[in-house]
Amino acid sequence: MAPSLSLRVHDLLREKPSLLENAKTGKDFVYMRMSLADVDELQEIHLEFFPRTAYPDLENWCEKLLTDPAVVAVKASLPGDPDNLAAGAIVLLATKEAIEQYSSTSTANSLRSELARPRCIPWDEPGSRELGYLVSAGVVHELRRRGVAAELLRQ
Repeated sequence: MAPSLSLRVHDLLREKPSLLENAKTGKDFVYMRMSLADVDELQEIHLEFFPRTAYPDLENWCEKLLTDPAVVAVKASLPGDPDNLAAGAIVLLATKEAIEQYSSTSTANSLRSELARPRCIPWDEPGSRELGYLVSAGVVHELRRRGVAAELLRQ
């Protein structure tokens, strides 16, 4: 069963299809860091893009992510949208400590053994920012193939 389309940006696109005229490429979108005020939107993003079982404690997980300085969460909004509704987002874990806290033990071990050690990337310090982990990324279906995800990564 496909996830439900819970993001409010879908309604916005149905009500104002003209917003798409100014959103031809990823560079046309508005990008901003997400804050605790965006917690509901981040939850909706994850519920739409990923199975519920992927994030069993989603509500607390999103709140922790958005208050942790070692986490970078960025959203993309349509140009001309006064509410800056999320049309896409990425969540990046920027330190070893964050990777260990918000991802599985097997993910952290794999990053250490397959990336950090072979490439001599420092891994010993919890606050080390030499290695990051992209924990989630997604763009609503209507806006894919415009370079939004690539631009989110550049942010």
